[in-house]
Amino acid sequence: MEPFQEVLLSVWREACQHIEISESAAGIAELLRAHVPLESLLIERIVAEHHVIATVAVAPQRVRASVSGSRECSS
Repeated sequence: MEPFQEVLLSVWREACQHIEISESAAGIAELLRAHVPLESLLIERIVAEHHVIATVAVAPQRVRASVSGSRECSS
């Protein structure tokens, strides 16, 4: 964990600079791309009361068209 502590801190800094995670996704993807082979970043949220997994952010934006907004899930 020690080698990635600075990366994790940088990701948190980027995420906290914006109210919406979708505004931080591109910056977070760039930070991670410097350390791991990353083609795209997909951030999803579980909406338990609706039994749905919702996509809340995608980077780069050109990938957005190929990603569904949400999908059903079971408990």
